[in-house]
Amino acid sequence: MEETAIKLAVRDYYARAAERGCCGTAGEECCGTPDDTCRPTGVGQEHLAGIPSLGCGSPVEAADLQPGEVVLDLGSGRGLDAFRAAERVGPGGRVIGVDMAPEMVWRAGADAARLGLPQAEFRLGEIEALPLAEASVDAVISN
Repeated sequence: MEETAIKLAVRDYYARAAERGCCGTAGEECCGTPDDTCRPTGVGQEHLAGIPSLGCGSPVEAADLQPGEVVLDLGSGRGLDAFRAAERVGPGGRVIGVDMAPEMVWRAGADAARLGLPQAEFRLGEIEALPLAEASVDAVISN
């Protein structure tokens, strides 16, 4: 399969995933248990329920993020890790989520607005050609 076909297949898979509920529900595939990947911690925990997590673990916990930092979330999906990072960096910081699926970016942006997290923004892009200036972030997370 050529590179373009692979990217389109991956983007299509994640576009469909944008419509699904949290990992661990009937018919969903994920890594880990529903407790590992779906139970958010911190501010707005009840509001984050239902935002799917297609990754494993918590890069936010490992990153030691500080208030005021600018964080890049590679492959941000629906934004669950970005929202957790936004809590850590606070209103003086910024989190930029980048995903290749327009459906994920749109839904993550809508959820950021619904959650009242203006410091979390989402951009359409690919990791190979990030839509941001070089040396413009303090930390990078990816799940």
